[in-house]
Amino acid sequence: MHLYVCDIQGFCIPEFVVKELTIMDAQSIQHNLFKPSKPYEDIDLFYRKQVKYLERYHHLLRYNDGLEAQKNVVGIIRKFLHLNELKNSESDIIIYVKGYVKEDFLRKILLDSCVRIVNLEKIDESPKLCKTRRRCEFHNLDNYDFMCSLNNAKCIYEWLCTKLIPQ
Repeated sequence: MHLYVCDIQGFCIPEFVVKELTIMDAQSIQHNLFKPSKPYEDIDLFYRKQVKYLERYHHLLRYNDGLEAQKNVVGIIRKFLHLNELKNSESDIIIYVKGYVKEDFLRKILLDSCVRIVNLEKIDESPKLCKTRRRCEFHNLDNYDFMCSLNNAKCIYEWLCTKLIPQ
């Protein structure tokens, strides 16, 4: 069995656009920042206001920033999970996420695989994901709290280890 933790930060414009992605297991971490799928100017005014709010008070990542193209999101996830190497009958993969939008996004892009997605939001004692000041390669700000997919994934992974590994 292969256990993974995934956290995604993004924008709904109204379709979900991945901004920051972290997927990890016991051996490795994949952490990416994605360019938007469409220019900021092409977004409806209602959604532009939401984007600005999330940029300033939640993600602290600018909408137009990014290193990877949005079209690469699915390939990066599939490659990390080794889905192209495994036959569906051989794979026993579980991905833990927290959040219904994230769960729905992963279900849609991994529809053809035998990946099981567990949404920890459905579990009462699951970890609370909080804004942090811990820096990562994409968040280099002092004295600001922000949501970071890397910190969220690590928080979930640590919680899972306490639940899955007997003390």
